[in-house]
Amino acid sequence: MKKSLLLKRLITMIVYLGELLFVFYIGIGYFKSGAMFDVVDLFLIASIFCIPAGVATCLIASTMQEYDKKVRTVRAFVFAVFLFYALILFYLLFMGRYRLRAWTIGNVGFNINAFNINLVPFRTIATYIRQYFSGSINKSIIIENLMGNLFVFAPMGLLLPCLFKSLRKFNKFIIAMIIILVAVESAQLLTNTGSMDIDDIILNLAGAIIFFAVWKLHVLQQLLKKFYIVEM
Repeated sequence: MKKSLLLKRLITMIVYLGELLFVFYIGIGYFKSGAMFDVVDLFLIASIFCIPAGVATCLIASTMQEYDKKVRTVRAFVFAVFLFYALILFYLLFMGRYRLRAWTIGNVGFNINAFNINLVPFRTIATYIRQYFSGSINKSIIIENLMGNLFVFAPMGLLLPCLFKSLRKFNKFIIAMIIILVAVESAQLLTNTGSMDIDDIILNLAGAIIFFAVWKLHVLQQLLKKFYIVEM
């Protein structure tokens, strides 16, 4: 029994150490080479980080006797995932765009991001739909922009209610998301890494609401309780 316990803890520590080295390696490589990651790269990096670390966390939690300790351990992992997701968001919304803008200025001689504000709901979405059917721009660009905005903040619908009890109520969750999204859009405008577009907020919020609805499902709630992510 003791050997099994020690083995589980040893495996967990090895996995955690490997994950830390992986993140460190990716970070050093990014700043050294100046390489830009696309969405697929970031998804793979997130999967490599989250899946093994999640399994290791469940493994170490299974060695604990006290229920509260298990919950704290798993919630600490969920918080780490939230921070990792926040870093990816920061890269996608600010760093990646800034690097692209700087590269474009240096090589072509113009700024791809002019200060731009759209406060008319569905104007940008309607424009994309018209361009999609007219074929005036590449359809894949339209799909990537619309679907990207729909799902980029969607994980918030799972992570925020898992971490914060007060945000498990729909109205409070919506208010928190609107504050976050308006702050992000404002920061993008002020840093010239994007425009302030209410349609971005609408799509971002819709994606978060979809995932929040999934989080509310009875089946998922039972699963979250089983893995100590949500209290019994």
